[in-house]
Amino acid sequence: MAKQSGTVFFEGTIDDLTFYKMNGNYYVRRKSRFTGKRVKKDPQFENSRRNASWFGLSAKLASKVYKLLPNESKGHGIISDITAMANRFIRA
Repeated sequence: MAKQSGTVFFEGTIDDLTFYKMNGNYYVRRKSRFTGKRVKKDPQFENSRRNASWFGLSAKLASKVYKLLPNESKGHGIISDITAMANRFIRA
């Protein structure tokens, strides 16, 4: 990703370049060749779809477990640990 420089900054797409703003800085990158339709249908992405499905189930399970924890046990990083444990459980 390259930074835009100069006095005029762009946001949007021109040909195969995408100009955007992130965290107050302006960047440019090449437009992605991936489409949602391809990721959802192409056999090449079958593993990605399966892993995303497992992760979705893990996150739902972890959310329910997290809600049952007492407030003093809740904190930053706990939900990711529970999600990881749920993911291992689902894959086993």
